[in-house]
Amino acid sequence: MKMKTKVALEKKILNVLENNLNGNNIFMTPEDIAVVIYGNEIFSANTVKFKEMQDDLIKGIKQRMGKVKELAEENGMTIIPRRKPVQNGGEKKFRILGWKILTEGDESFIADELIYKRNNGQSRIDSFNSLREIVIKKGLVEIEKIKKLSQ
Repeated sequence: MKMKTKVALEKKILNVLENNLNGNNIFMTPEDIAVVIYGNEIFSANTVKFKEMQDDLIKGIKQRMGKVKELAEENGMTIIPRRKPVQNGGEKKFRILGWKILTEGDESFIADELIYKRNNGQSRIDSFNSLREIVIKKGLVEIEKIKKLSQ
């Protein structure tokens, strides 16, 4: 029974992002997604009990995004994150602020994500190559621009 719940949540998250694509098509934070799925009432309560529940719901959304991305790919869509650099001591890390479905006008976000993936180790190189192939296949960015980012 738990597996169906996870799949259902992943489909709900994808539906929220699809509806966003048909509306504003802005990056949606985990909180934005949670409000659409669970309702605004649960996030307006300020008790400790509700705060813990809110944190759990948001954490669940973040944890499912990998599967949501796979589900989107199966349906011909690509989800891209928006990242923010965060200093952690002497180390530079990135925090995901939100996600959206990739469209033609997202050239700067594509460039940011390709650069991020290129600069973050071999596992990121595989992800970089995959995103590059998808973007070229869908014709979302001129091939010359992709070639420059790939060097």
